[in-house]
Amino acid sequence: MSKNINQANSKLNTSNKKLKQAYSKSDSKNLKVIYMPHWLEFYSIAIHSDVTSNKKRYYKSYSRGTVVYVKLGSNIGSEFSGNHFCVILGNKDNKGKETVTIVPLSSKGNKNYLKLNESVLNLTTTDLKKTDYRYQ
Repeated sequence: MSKNINQANSKLNTSNKKLKQAYSKSDSKNLKVIYMPHWLEFYSIAIHSDVTSNKKRYYKSYSRGTVVYVKLGSNIGSEFSGNHFCVILGNKDNKGKETVTIVPLSSKGNKNYLKLNESVLNLTTTDLKKTDYRYQ
């Protein structure tokens, strides 16, 4: 696929115009729209970094079950958006892999949500107490 700079610029300008309109017309309680400028700035910086950097990237590696704080962005429809605690699902993570499979955690009840019998804070505190940091 060849690049058509004029066509791309036109689409970027149209998108920018529509995003600005959505932001100005939205309800002040709509968090997806409120956080959209921050997310777009973060996203554009990440894309720019990916395109302009030539060095090999290494990422943090996580074990299955690790609780992480994730920027999920400003998503469409009922997808989770914003910053959330999530649980790592994958078994085989490595420093060269830029993606991981996660499940977002929520404090809100929903018939489709799995209820945890114990709070994540309690589970994490219990695990931290088991760890002897003197030998790491």
